[in-house]
Amino acid sequence: MTRRMSHASAILFLAAVACVGLVLPNEAEAYDVRYDYYVYATQSDGIPIADDAILTGETSVSGSFTKNGDSEVGNYATIDFRADLAAGSVASYGHSYGARVGSTGYTATGRVASIAFTDVLRCLVPAGSYADGVSLTLSGQVRGSLSSTLHAGAQAQYFISFGVEGHSPPALAIGISESATLPVNDLFVLAEQLVAPGGTLATDQTYTVSVDAGFSENRTWTISTDPGEYTGEATVDFDPGIQILSLDVPADVACASDSGVFFTQPPSAVPALSKWGGAILFMALLGFAAWFLGW
Repeated sequence: MTRRMSHASAILFLAAVACVGLVLPNEAEAYDVRYDYYVYATQSDGIPIADDAILTGETSVSGSFTKNGDSEVGNYATIDFRADLAAGSVASYGHSYGARVGSTGYTATGRVASIAFTDVLRCLVPAGSYADGVSLTLSGQVRGSLSSTLHAGAQAQYFISFGVEGHSPPALAIGISESATLPVNDLFVLAEQLVAPGGTLATDQTYTVSVDAGFSENRTWTISTDPGEYTGEATVDFDPGIQILSLDVPADVACASDSGVFFTQPPSAVPALSKWGGAILFMALLGFAAWFLGW
């Protein structure tokens, strides 16, 4: 009798686990870091340093590259970049130095065409009525600077998106015909509404919200088309760059990122996965206990 019951309990356990898998489908995860860069200096070996990639399933990337031109004149370009989901940050740096000696130009360009990350938050909102609605709020800061002398240029652009909301100021550009410095200290707040005010959920609902942040077309370069002899130098320095500072989530909402490192905030009390999911999970545990103890 005992053996017959333990076999039945084992079957119940396996069936319950299978049902849990049906009730809670495994959604495809979606997160990545990506980069695209180009570094070159004239009077070098003629081969630029360049690469681009989308690293799906990776949570961080960084790089540092320098291209030297003529050894006597010293024209060169250098770049640095990083994207880190765990830190919620993206940084980009570029510097170019060039000169015109006699009638020969010694130019350089350092371009980070893209450095960014993408992640997805999956947020469980319990069934209920929400007079004020349900919203998530993402806040952060962008800090950096551009500087350039005559005969050089600097450009930068950044973006942050959170669900349907976004923050993407126009591209910044200085230099070429004037020496200039442009500091950047930009605070941003983005809100994503999950449930409209006055909304009611008959059952628990899971919402997906994408997070995307990075720089595009950050570059420095020098020119040598003007007559005369001169030097040119430019810098784009966004470090610390983009920094996510906080993600405000209502107390009864549970959010987790696909990456598992960008953001995870458990609720104050572990919610039921769903009414059926919780019941089946309980049956699975009960069946396992019965099988293990030989009831």
